[in-house]
Amino acid sequence: ESRSITVTVSDYPETTKYGCRVLTDMDGGRMLLYLDENAGLQPGDTLRLSAKVVDVSRGSGEEENLYYSSRDISLLGFQRSKPEMQKAERIPLKYLPTAAAKQVRDTVTRLFAGDTEAFMRALLTGDRSGLSYETRNRMSVVGISHVVAVSGLHVSLIAGVVLLLCFRRRRLAAILGIPAMLFFAAMLGFPASVVRAVVMHALLLLAPLFRRESDAPTSLGLALLLIVAANPWAVADVSLQLSFAA
Repeated sequence: ESRSITVTVSDYPETTKYGCRVLTDMDGGRMLLYLDENAGLQPGDTLRLSAKVVDVSRGSGEEENLYYSSRDISLLGFQRSKPEMQKAERIPLKYLPTAAAKQVRDTVTRLFAGDTEAFMRALLTGDRSGLSYETRNRMSVVGISHVVAVSGLHVSLIAGVVLLLCFRRRRLAAILGIPAMLFFAAMLGFPASVVRAVVMHALLLLAPLFRRESDAPTSLGLALLLIVAANPWAVADVSLQLSFAA
């Protein structure tokens, strides 16, 4: 249905064929909003506009809506009038990881060119938008698409570097490493594979401090519990299924 909406931009816009789309927060859930133009949006900006709103939450009748539900998106919005924009004076604290992710992408773009730039962005942040269809298809054919999927390997590298810098002092490594891993997960939007790895590595670092042994099945179970507690429909996400099955 068409209605007037007020939303807060929670991510940077992604260019589409007919304009752009951007994740937003509003009363009642998260909306993926489609706009005619970018207009230099950044996290924290407020938009007021008339839009066609589509309910894509689980239970709204369409099986394909499960894709959006698994990503905690309950509404789609399509611009019907020119939006009134109120720019944020500064990026709110909760959106700082998103800004950091953009900083990484911009730095990669500045340092690399062509296919290398697109590959590095995908490798570091999971952003595959720069990879051509031909490249994605070739990687799929030879079975190496997982190389550009952000996963537990990235979290392992962060935890390993922190341990080395702390000279394997567990208490200091836990104090510094857990926030670092959480910040990295927030940068990527808390994908299931990364959350799983963060929880398991956090327990690995904390176990010696509490004179306990790290137990893989317990860590895996806790990770899944935290994910489905935040969004039960996350179990429909293929990346979650593959990550936990592996």
